Amino acid sequence: MLSGNAWRRATGPIGIDITTHAVRVVQLQRRGKSVRLFATGSAVGPGPLGSAELLGDAIREAVRSAGGRGSRCVLSVPTLCAHARNLRLPDLPDRELDQAVRFEAQATLGQGALQHFDAGRVGAGSDTRREVVALSVSETDTDRWLRAVDHAGLKPLAFDAAPAAFARTLEFAGRLDPADPANTAQPTQDNADPAPVTAAILELGPSHAAAHFVQPGRVLFSKSLPALEPDNLDPGPSDPLVREFALCLRYLMVTFRGLHPQHLYAMGDAADREPWLRAIAQQTGLDAQPFCGLGQRLQGAGDAWNCPKAAQWALATGLALRPAKETHAERAA
Repeated sequence: MLSGNAWRRATGPIGIDITTHAVRVVQLQRRGKSVRLFATGSAVGPGPLGSAELLGDAIREAVRSAGGRGSRCVLSVPTLCAHARNLRLPDLPDRELDQAVRFEAQATLGQGALQHFDAGRVGAGSDTRREVVALSVSETDTDRWLRAVDHAGLKPLAFDAAPAAFARTLEFAGRLDPADPANTAQPTQDNADPAPVTAAILELGPSHAAAHFVQPGRVLFSKSLPALEPDNLDPGPSDPLVREFALCLRYLMVTFRGLHPQHLYAMGDAADREPWLRAIAQQTGLDAQPFCGLGQRLQGAGDAWNCPKAAQWALATGLALRPAKETHAERAA
């Protein structure tokens, strides 16, 4: 059992999820392999495109209501404001790959802050290439968010894109563990370690949607989808969101031969996910479910973290779990 003083020293940064209508914050305490929920809070906000002053007021109120400690924070890059593209580049050394990503992404995505994820090698032999997921956001938006956290009296450690934060939360919750009985169908070779577990994420907000495909410590693909239609309670295969998600899954399977996710987890703060989960499950054969179960791994979490409501807190949790240093697979260019 850790002493109170040890836990206080283990308090991490505040993860700040800026949603369309609210700000959600999570702060964790980490000590060795133990992770405890320290603070959660929310406040009504103007959205990521609102004024820096109003957004800063909302962030300050969310942190105050949570009882957060300290000023260090990790900010989300809202999917609504991010531009994503998968790039296929020569199989370069890591140092040269970073430079190539910066050049290629700025040519195709334009100017702005850039984060990229090394999805791995594709192809074979002399035709091997590097698949990279590049996300950019305008400098106008990042400047607004920096002014907002300054107005709230906080010090940002980093910006973090949604797919990376979601992947971190899934891994922490054990959803990407090859030892989990639910993941035993992952392809392996004789006497080989289990292949990395791949999961699909359907991010649903009131006015945006996105598909993300991830492995432990790696983002394989990310793409914005048509927003869900709240009045459509029985979407079918022709629904734009369902159709585009199926195309994303096909791209993933063609790019990474033999790779097929088993599970789809719905995350985000949309009020109703079930019709689209059913439709996607029927169209793709994936086991589709709202993300839940954080409370099984997170000390101090209540029952609300073991039910689908946890999907609303998945992004802020992943931000709070962000390591102090980036890995190569997850880097700001």
